[in-house]
Amino acid sequence: MATIRKRGTGWQARIAKKGFPILYRTFDTKSDATAWAQENETNMSQRKWRDHRPAEQTSLSDILERYRKEITPTKKGAIQEHSRIGVILRHAICLKSLSALSTSDIATYRDDRLEVVGNKTVKDELGYIRRIIHVAQTDWGISLPSGNPADFVTKPKVSNARNRRLTLEEYTQLVAGACKSGRSRVLISEIIVLAVETALRRGEIVSLDWQYVNLDTRTLHLPHTKNGEARDVPLSSIAIGVFKTIGVKTKGRVFDVTGDGITQAFERVVKNSSECFIHMIEEKGLVAPHGFLANLRFHDLRHEATSRLAKIFQPHELAKITGHKTIQMIMRYYHPTAEDLANKLL
Repeated sequence: MATIRKRGTGWQARIAKKGFPILYRTFDTKSDATAWAQENETNMSQRKWRDHRPAEQTSLSDILERYRKEITPTKKGAIQEHSRIGVILRHAICLKSLSALSTSDIATYRDDRLEVVGNKTVKDELGYIRRIIHVAQTDWGISLPSGNPADFVTKPKVSNARNRRLTLEEYTQLVAGACKSGRSRVLISEIIVLAVETALRRGEIVSLDWQYVNLDTRTLHLPHTKNGEARDVPLSSIAIGVFKTIGVKTKGRVFDVTGDGITQAFERVVKNSSECFIHMIEEKGLVAPHGFLANLRFHDLRHEATSRLAKIFQPHELAKITGHKTIQMIMRYYHPTAEDLANKLL
């Protein structure tokens, strides 16, 4: 039987049952203490009891940090994952203990983040929270009273149908604006041009190493990619020029930058380029094109690059360059006009 006794201004319940750890808990009322003791004793008798003390003593921040230290370095996308977890750690939700963490807490996190970033980013972050809590439960033996609270949160809907293309004027102004941003640690001008010339993903640019850049064969090798398969990418004369501008080396990362660093630098360049262009146009008494550089993301450069390459290569060739795994995905980038098709009949 549990022992219930007065303790200061509250009531302490103590359970000492053979084969189980001694449990203590103090409550405001005797009835609450008694109910807690009875519930735990019943679960012990029915072999349903789980030790939730580690969950009470461990915060969400604790397991995010542990995961980032022990597991993230073993992954191919370690740099990006390290950065993503860092973003989550800055939110107040991380101060919560795992036992107190609720679905509504995670929903609040979701809503807060949706005010800052897009649906896809928030959905990915919720996925990280869910996965890391699951690892804490299954691999680290931290039992949660009500299971994984992230399992029950409604995730933002994500539409993959995005076909943002750059006009020639937008691309020109974007590169010019990037050049004016200065020769900082983030070589955003070179990164933008390389992205449009090669269709590399942001993470692939971040992890690009000089040992895999071969200017003699005009190719670069990607040993680790998003789809898990290595691939080789041909280099245009413009892309080769980018590498020469940076200064060719024999080893080491080409760009000393994180994925978030690229995104932040790109967003600044888009904003500044747009403002400068509109100011220049207005000074001439003209009206700037509607939506100039609006709603542009770094990943749109990959879409632009793939669309351009689709005019040169056949679908099966293009897939080898971009890393798309299905022809259905590649066909999004083929938009021949009737005139294009008619010219092939000549």
